[in-house]
Amino acid sequence: MAEPLRPLLDADDTLCENNFFVEYLIEEFIDYVDHSALTPAVIRGELDQIDMRKIKENRYDSEHHTTAESYESLRKRPATPA
Repeated sequence: MAEPLRPLLDADDTLCENNFFVEYLIEEFIDYVDHSALTPAVIRGELDQIDMRKIKENRYDSEHHTTAESYESLRKRPATPA
């Protein structure tokens, strides 16, 4: 008897439904960074690299990505509370 087919990707419906908001916030963050030399596409690539590294370190949970770390990495200076 043949093994039943399994989906290649089992997407979490919560993630799918909220992805619009994640993408919106990423665009807002890129605008906020307002980098003088990097294009939005390059910044997005940097954010994706940071994201992938953090997922490997902490898995995919609410603590895997920090805005301050991304800002500091892109702007090459510490983030301040302001």
